[in-house]
Amino acid sequence: KESCNCLKNELMTVAMARFDKPHSATNQFYFNLADNASLDPNNRSWGYAVFGSVIEGWDVVMEIAGVETGYNELLDAEDVPLMPVKLLKATVLETP
Repeated sequence: KESCNCLKNELMTVAMARFDKPHSATNQFYFNLADNASLDPNNRSWGYAVFGSVIEGWDVVMEIAGVETGYNELLDAEDVPLMPVKLLKATVLETP
């Protein structure tokens, strides 16, 4: 439902991460580092809800993308940053 807001998973957009089950997004998000049309809703998939875009600080997002990742035993997941990444400040701008 929220993924049908007509926003697409394009370069430097921000979207909700979720499990394979639709409507399971809660509190994790990701930055699109490229256009990811396969993550947009379509007739066969709910897609992933885009809720914003990076308008300044692309260099910071690219630095985050470059951190070393690996297996995290606690999460039982691959491709997790080996050192925690923290966003210290973000500003939300409302569009008219």
